[in-house]
Amino acid sequence: DITGIPTVYSLGGNPAFGSIFEFDCNAETWSTSSSTFNHDAQRTAAALVNGKIYVLGGADSGFNAHSYNQEYDPVAGTVTDRTNVPTARYFLGALSWRDTLIYTIGGQSGITYYNVVEIYDPATNSWQTGTPLPITNRSFACGISGDLIYVSGGYNGSYIASTYIGEIDPLNPTSITWSMGPDIPVGSSGQPGRSRLQGTCSNDGKFFFTGGDDNGSSYPAFDTWYYDPDDLNWHQCPDKPTAISSSQCAVFVPSLDGGTFLCSGGYNVSSGSPTNASEGLVNIGTNIEENPVNTSLIFGLYQNVPNPVQNGKIKILYTIIKTYPVTLKIFDSAGRLVKTLVDRNEDAGVKNVYWDCTDNNHQPVSAGVYFCRLTVDSRTATNKIVVVR
Repeated sequence: DITGIPTVYSLGGNPAFGSIFEFDCNAETWSTSSSTFNHDAQRTAAALVNGKIYVLGGADSGFNAHSYNQEYDPVAGTVTDRTNVPTARYFLGALSWRDTLIYTIGGQSGITYYNVVEIYDPATNSWQTGTPLPITNRSFACGISGDLIYVSGGYNGSYIASTYIGEIDPLNPTSITWSMGPDIPVGSSGQPGRSRLQGTCSNDGKFFFTGGDDNGSSYPAFDTWYYDPDDLNWHQCPDKPTAISSSQCAVFVPSLDGGTFLCSGGYNVSSGSPTNASEGLVNIGTNIEENPVNTSLIFGLYQNVPNPVQNGKIKILYTIIKTYPVTLKIFDSAGRLVKTLVDRNEDAGVKNVYWDCTDNNHQPVSAGVYFCRLTVDSRTATNKIVVVR
């Protein structure tokens, strides 16, 4: 909901092109944006942070992997090149964590398959390396809920049935603890494993996937499932009307038809050509998850990073669970107000803001102990920040 209208964006595709398509969830109509990529791309991944969409990696029309990182601003209508993805690859996954960082996972370049996890911070336009996926993998279904990453299916020379669940450490977001979940269900081919499937998480923490290249079958799959972290099992949903593979445009849209797992575009081998089918599994819930899976924080501040901070800026993460007026202020050890960082109404969710270690007059603060205080309605939370000069 970047522009005031809930919108789904479908970006690029095969053969590599630069068009951006927009689905108006209120009118339920598609249109073509006047904006285009700076670099045509297919087999990309994309994620949203702070109102901007980042289109990452992919391939050109000759299926050569590239490392472009293209930032699309739907409000300004601009596409800007940012710092390239460190490892050029296509068929990768991209997930947005806490509207702050983007995790790019796996992928392929030529005959090489990757297990890399490279993490992009749009605020600093920089990359870090995260704990790698336990196996090399490309064209898998992936989703994120709270601090949990889901990766299911895929291909690395053979079809993959495995599910890997990674838990991000909020105090060190480059650290991911990977564990095995249950294998994805077998499709109509009767053989375990499939690639080029579509996945996403709903707001209540369930991980959905549909379709895919069903272990080399002549036809893509159409069966649809969700993994429930409460009972650790897969559950079958109604079949997708159009069998589909090779689409990265699967998203959860809470404002559409009672909560919709929406899948658009892709390839339908049975028809011998790409498809523009746009279909959604509807009425799957609109819950906003107040306590994300495996995270203990419902309201409050996360540990500030870095801390201590020296001659730089510090990232402050916090969570609110309902729409409220929010203030976030820095105080010195004597209780005097130093800086007001936030003073506005904010919607529920995980937020981030940076403090550059200056006061309200834009002057650098001296070394010492400071306190960051979050106030929402009648609730407060406080963290200590140490500034070193």
